[in-house]
Amino acid sequence: MKKIIEFDEVCDSCKGTGLYVGFAEHDGAAIVCHHCGGTGRYHFEHEYDEFTCRKNPPRKIKRVFLTNPG
Repeated sequence: MKKIIEFDEVCDSCKGTGLYVGFAEHDGAAIVCHHCGGTGRYHFEHEYDEFTCRKNPPRKIKRVFLTNPG
């Protein structure tokens, strides 16, 4: 079953100002934030399948390795 999470949050790129000041913008210059379009608000939306149970691998697995701990 598909589920959707969506909400509005403060744009992380411009900190909610709508104006982005980065490495190339200096001496009082800014550009309209590309991430939020100058609104200061970012709309987050994520669609996912609800977890019901662990699924079997798609083919026969002969060996399994632990993830590198270091």
